Amino acid sequence: MDFAAKLSATPPAAGPEDVAALRAVGLGDREILDLIQAVAIFAWANRLMLTLGESVRPDASSEPGAAP
Repeated sequence: MDFAAKLSATPPAAGPEDVAALRAVGLGDREILDLIQAVAIFAWANRLMLTLGESVRPDASSEPGAAP
């Protein structure tokens, strides 16, 4: 969890000591790679959504067929 949080917030902060901690709890190369890729895609998607902004739904009175 610490590694994923560090990797998503500030990727350069995640370093070899974090990978060593993952290995110490039994993760292998493929599991670590899977974790890195999962964190990366979700971090990218979150950053993309932040740049696009929050979608705004028009109020009901401006929808087609709504009574004035």
